Amino acid sequence: MDEFLRKRKEELQRSGYKPTYLEVDEFAIHKGHSYASCVMDLETGEILWVGKGVAWRISESSSRSMTWNV
Repeated sequence: MDEFLRKRKEELQRSGYKPTYLEVDEFAIHKGHSYASCVMDLETGEILWVGKGVAWRISESSSRSMTWNV
């Protein structure tokens, strides 16, 4: 799965992909005791990033890891 995501990210970067509208969603894992957050492109439905934790706690560190550098 990690290999697929890495290749997909490279493919999107080469094509000049830049999302216009983003959605941040968080969801419970294990009956509400753990959380994960997801960032999606609303126009394409492409999942750009998924990480463990609550969105407001991880937003600063994850925004650095989501940089496309295109």
